[in-house]
Amino acid sequence: LYNKGFIYLDVPISDDSCIAVPPLEGFVMNRVQGDYFETLLYKIFVSIDEHTNVAELANVLEIDLSLVKNAVSMYCRLGFAHKKGQVINLDQLHSSWKNVPSVNRLKGGVSPC
Repeated sequence: LYNKGFIYLDVPISDDSCIAVPPLEGFVMNRVQGDYFETLLYKIFVSIDEHTNVAELANVLEIDLSLVKNAVSMYCRLGFAHKKGQVINLDQLHSSWKNVPSVNRLKGGVSPC
């Protein structure tokens, strides 16, 4: 169902979530001038600090908190970032999730988000 686009994966981000962005090997971003949403995403992406929570980041950047949460959730879904301090216990996962192929195309591993 996921591969056919019938279900949507969401990564919930709370106000106090801290996000880490590991080194992105081979990552290139071609920015288009005048695209408000792309500029917003880029501004948030380059400002993420693993010691600053999402609410503080939104306050510093003077960007609506819900926009920052949505952007950070997208970065986690794409595998560019992950929630800091989140531990996944593989024994508690449903058996169908234990052999899921890699979703992080840049690092080659499964994103912990």
